[in-house]
Amino acid sequence: MLEGDGQIRKRKRGWMGSYGNIWDVIQGFEYLLDKLEDYKAMAERFPDPEHFRININLGWQKLNKYYQLLSETSIYYAGLALHPAYRWKWFDRKWAGNPEWIRQAKRIVHDVWHYEYRETRLPRMAVNDEKPAPKRRKTYSNPFQEYLEENRCAEPATQGDDSL
Repeated sequence: MLEGDGQIRKRKRGWMGSYGNIWDVIQGFEYLLDKLEDYKAMAERFPDPEHFRININLGWQKLNKYYQLLSETSIYYAGLALHPAYRWKWFDRKWAGNPEWIRQAKRIVHDVWHYEYRETRLPRMAVNDEKPAPKRRKTYSNPFQEYLEENRCAEPATQGDDSL
């Protein structure tokens, strides 16, 4: 299967590098909206930019419609907020101009914790002395992967950091 940039997708069952990670969804929307804004600016340099602008705006509206529906499914916010490389810093940086969005995301994640997981008891796990399998190194890159890498916020939080 080809991606838009012509690279072959490297999909393997169970490999976390495949597309569709929960924490990538919101970032994917942000990436696509940013690209549409770039293309809108680029279309201004064309001899007859009006039809390009119209189509870019229609694409932006459709993308925004689905972006707004994300708030109905808390997993996308929780996945990004709980990911050690992004946490709340990602929201603070990307949505700095929209503090209400940040408050809403924090409320959504808090409500999931409070009403669905707070009282959950974890089963005891057997201790495993085996070493974990080594991580696979990615040998390819595409614009979206580069965007994700650029937006990593920090090293994973230390133990005891419960700043949800």
